[in-house]
Amino acid sequence: MEEDLSDIEVWYSAAGCGKGSNYFVAEEFDPQTGTSSIVGTVALQRMDAHTGQLRRMSVSKSVRGGGVGRLLGSSLIEYAKAVGFKKVVLTTCSAQYSAVRLYSKLGWVQVSTKMDWGLRMVSLELDLEGKDSRMGGGGSGKVEELGKKQA
Repeated sequence: MEEDLSDIEVWYSAAGCGKGSNYFVAEEFDPQTGTSSIVGTVALQRMDAHTGQLRRMSVSKSVRGGGVGRLLGSSLIEYAKAVGFKKVVLTTCSAQYSAVRLYSKLGWVQVSTKMDWGLRMVSLELDLEGKDSRMGGGGSGKVEELGKKQA
């Protein structure tokens, strides 16, 4: 297991790594059983006073294409704006076609590429102050911030 995922609160809470860091969880409610299950996650890690980094975006295969990724990404963007970040950066493998397409639809633009361990890695940046924001609206579902529950 990656070190950051073994202690999410230390790595992604404001107390652990600075104002602006957070971890978001998307849940799907099953009315037949009355239970919820986690279907997606994404983290925002503070890099400096003006920059956050999107990390650990993951959506369950069973719900991919249903708007969960867009909901998580949109929630992260709104949160990043609310805490005063001016930009959010991320790096992903170019072979993650669906993820790269989603990030592009949400407004990220490619700023560089590099080879790492034989993989083409793509760095993207989202300008939160830009006038030409392509960030789309939410979708439906429930997103929970670390330590806060939203209905």
